[in-house]
Amino acid sequence: DVEIETRANKFVWLGTERVFDAFTFAFEQTEAGWIWAHAYRFADQLPVLPLAILILYVFITGVCMALSAINVYVRDTAHLVAVAMQLGFYLTPIIYRQNLVPDRFQIVFLFNPVTHMVCLFHSILYEGVFPQPQEWAVAAGLAAVSLILGMSIFSRLERNLIFRL
Repeated sequence: DVEIETRANKFVWLGTERVFDAFTFAFEQTEAGWIWAHAYRFADQLPVLPLAILILYVFITGVCMALSAINVYVRDTAHLVAVAMQLGFYLTPIIYRQNLVPDRFQIVFLFNPVTHMVCLFHSILYEGVFPQPQEWAVAAGLAAVSLILGMSIFSRLERNLIFRL
């Protein structure tokens, strides 16, 4: 039994019983224009995705708390962060797989905390497997350290923020 609702929207969420091997993009030209679709496998590991998002959120919250307070004292922080974000994008295996990078450069990934967060998402969305317990532990530990340091820096600097604005 199929139910169809007609509304004024350019986007639609469709379900299928087809199992995809990996995250897939599809482009199809029709009389009405191009249709762009992305599909991902829905498997047993997908329900843990919100936990990976939460870990990333906690990590980013810690970084933002620290940087927001530091930016009041060091006005160039925003410009330095913009450059660091661009550099960090290429030093994090977001648009490429980590195993494609030669072994001599793997140390960069080891010391890049965002890589450990991205690995959770790669395991869940691209590889279709549960992340290993040590991946969860490292990512959660880095998120906790980030939040504790961010809160510590912010609380230390917040007393004089009003005088520096």
